[in-house]
Amino acid sequence: MKNCNFGQWPIWAFLWLAGLFVSCHMPADSDAKKRVLTVSIEPVRYLAEQIGGDLFQVNCMVPQGSSPETYEPTPRQMLDVVGSEAYLRVGPIEFEQVWLPRLRENAPHMEVVDLSEGVEFIYTTHSHGNHRHEGVSDPHIWTSPANVRLMAHNLYRALCRLAPEDSAAIFRRWQRLDSVVVETDRHIRTMLSSPEASKIFMLYHPSLGYFARDYGLCSYCLEEDGKEPSPSRLKTVTDEALHHGIKVIFIQRGFDKRSAEAVAHAVGARVVEIDPLGYDWPAVMIRIAEALKVNDNNEE
Repeated sequence: MKNCNFGQWPIWAFLWLAGLFVSCHMPADSDAKKRVLTVSIEPVRYLAEQIGGDLFQVNCMVPQGSSPETYEPTPRQMLDVVGSEAYLRVGPIEFEQVWLPRLRENAPHMEVVDLSEGVEFIYTTHSHGNHRHEGVSDPHIWTSPANVRLMAHNLYRALCRLAPEDSAAIFRRWQRLDSVVVETDRHIRTMLSSPEASKIFMLYHPSLGYFARDYGLCSYCLEEDGKEPSPSRLKTVTDEALHHGIKVIFIQRGFDKRSAEAVAHAVGARVVEIDPLGYDWPAVMIRIAEALKVNDNNEE
């Protein structure tokens, strides 16, 4: 990731620059009255908008289609954070590890809410060159309905603290969202209990660890230490796919499909594109479960 200097700017510089945008970026009256929340990724924006309703405007730092592992915020985004009342933190995603300290320097008044409080993390081993780091937590906590219920409850408590006068409305919205999460979980369990549902799958990027843990599934990863698999790695995972009878290989939106397609062709599996970073969280989760219903008529 490039080393930018936005985090070194004093807050007065951002406020001065923000003034330059006022004349041509005046918000609508309804937006101007809203309190601003900032999030890292689209699934969290979904949760915030479901619970916050029209009380809050929610800014998302990592745009749809971008990776939170590599994305760098624009100067305009850095300015927008200055007006944010709270940052809703996911937890161990790389974007927050790199940028959140800089954002807090530029917006010292901004409260940081850790939505991962209470989540039981999955710990992995990660490599950078010749260095291996033990105990790195899997950041994709939102791919678990059980985790999302915890995240939503943490968010509900934070919004009630920020807007106590609207706590009754916030409570009702949180209850509705909780019902949606519970129903999504129930629907997924029903689909995966079918004899046609595969209990094992392969994916390019390891983004479904919590999903697999929730539903007693087993997953194998194509990617190796965040890099395109080598020829020897491709042979290894192809042998694994044949041995375990894998029929579904997930590829995340925005990733190169060629390795996944090569393995799928060799073992007779389907490649299914998913978007774990998509905004519509229930639809994303249900699509993943539907793809695991393997039969002769299940074609993309």
